[in-house]
Amino acid sequence: MQTVFDGKSLITAKTIAAGLHRGKPERHGEAFEDARAELALILLTTQQQIELRKDPAEIVRRLLSVLNALRSRVHPDVWQALIPVAQNHAILQYFLQDPLTHWSFTKPRGYSGDAQLLDFIYCDPHVADDVANASEIGKALYSHTQNVPSCVAARERRDLLTRYVDETAARNGPEAEVLAIAAGHLREANRSTALAEGRLKRWVALDQDPQSVGLIARDFQGTAIEAVDGSVRTVLTRGHKLGKFDLIYASGLYDYLQHNVAVKLTKT
Repeated sequence: MQTVFDGKSLITAKTIAAGLHRGKPERHGEAFEDARAELALILLTTQQQIELRKDPAEIVRRLLSVLNALRSRVHPDVWQALIPVAQNHAILQYFLQDPLTHWSFTKPRGYSGDAQLLDFIYCDPHVADDVANASEIGKALYSHTQNVPSCVAARERRDLLTRYVDETAARNGPEAEVLAIAAGHLREANRSTALAEGRLKRWVALDQDPQSVGLIARDFQGTAIEAVDGSVRTVLTRGHKLGKFDLIYASGLYDYLQHNVAVKLTKT
């Protein structure tokens, strides 16, 4: 089933491009040329490390470190112009052996930050086969990328959401109702004591990706969880009669909503 984007709920390449103020790198003259030369040296050094069969985890650790340092020093326009230079380099295929990087780069569902990518970030059992089928280099790369600060933070956020749901159930009793907007695969539910013990009346999981909605409906059949096909737009237009809730949360959604949309959603 094809995902239909509403222009608000999912991070597409078009969405990202629209949010960036892009100038011409030529305007930065010498600064752009210097940055491009530095990037070329970084990529060459990385290629040499690959050819010498250095430890993949150490290679990617060093590469991320020097790229972050370069990005922090250059103008955003210059950095945007450098991205295709890096992506067109021969070493790309080496790093795409990492299942997390491969999924993030290829975007099989058509948008960034989808629930399957989060499964790789969560080191979830549902992607264990994908990791097992990766090359030895891919597994070694993944051993590092799964533990970069952003991935660790995402796992901590998942666990916080589980705690908030369980605390809501403890505070409100078995009539507690929870709504997750842009629920993804709702992996926080797998760790919920309240759900496992039947101490929730409803846990509505709303998402506009039909694959995610279908997976939730399948995995949590017979529980208090209700999978709903919906988006930010349908919430704003009150397209669903969802009722009232003791806890409403959105994991990551506000990271990329436009300010006016975020304000409207919060007030709805």
